[in-house]
Amino acid sequence: MKTSGGRGTLETESDMELFEAMQRLAQRLRDTEKKRATVVFNAFIEGSEFVDIDDDPVSAWHAANEWKENLDRAIETSLDHKSMPHFVALVAEHHYKAQQAARAHSAHAENRAMKQEVFNWLDANPPKVLDAAADAIREKKLVPVTWRTVRDWVGEWKKLRSTGTP
Repeated sequence: MKTSGGRGTLETESDMELFEAMQRLAQRLRDTEKKRATVVFNAFIEGSEFVDIDDDPVSAWHAANEWKENLDRAIETSLDHKSMPHFVALVAEHHYKAQQAARAHSAHAENRAMKQEVFNWLDANPPKVLDAAADAIREKKLVPVTWRTVRDWVGEWKKLRSTGTP
């Protein structure tokens, strides 16, 4: 390798091929580390779905113990100092997405409450004509949304009730 102003250059075709082969190998190693980190992350996330604290104590204990054993195996076989940074990145990404979902859920809480209020009114006053129901809700100023939104909610209510959803 020849140096020029502090930067190395590859002189021959074989040097370039060797360099590219080393880059491919490094990428394969990084991909393997990411896969190993994903094994541990998935064992952690997927296992938590099977443990329900509302279950009877014995079955909750068995589910938690099975989760722990699976996680222990995943950690033992897949997590080391090379895969740990990828695991931490997966945890951070999952946490960020969960925060975003919680914020979105919180931001739309008022709309869900208004929609439920409209559904309750429709349950008490089942309409024959959906547009008329939307008109009545707007006239009563039951919720401060546009007629189109109310009409969409009335249509959704009708679809849910026609499928037997309470």
